[in-house]
Amino acid sequence: MHKNAKRMQRVTSFKIYLTNPSLRCALFTPIKEDDEFIGSMVETAVFSQWIQGGKTDFFYANWAKGRTKGEVDIVWVDMATQKAVSVAEIKWTDRFAENPTELKSLHTFLSSNHSVRKIFVTSKTRFGKYDTPEGKILFIPVAIYSYWISNFLYHSKKSNSLQ
Repeated sequence: MHKNAKRMQRVTSFKIYLTNPSLRCALFTPIKEDDEFIGSMVETAVFSQWIQGGKTDFFYANWAKGRTKGEVDIVWVDMATQKAVSVAEIKWTDRFAENPTELKSLHTFLSSNHSVRKIFVTSKTRFGKYDTPEGKILFIPVAIYSYWISNFLYHSKKSNSLQ
């Protein structure tokens, strides 16, 4: 997906996620909380929750134009209008909660997609809000976000089974 939330004609880069984060530890070496690969593992864990919960209506946005490159981890698109409605950046650091202007790719994406209503950025331990011209960014610890995902998916399945 492009920064304008449009599907690309030719996909030249993509991400691959193991749907079970423990596979990474089995294939390679176990990692610790401060390991350089923990951010990728956290992102994988969040993706695997969404996927295993049956939610696959999201995309990964990636773009490169000249020297400008960027990505947004999760983009939900309204299929009827083909416009981005919600985004999430999965981080394992509190740095961005303290300095939200450093989220350059996210700001670039938001400035190109004025239809985004929900903006989430995970952190290691920090909660917070940051107002931008494009909308309000909600910072939430990734553990709380993961709990919210499982709760959301549980109640979605429960309400669908009652119908």
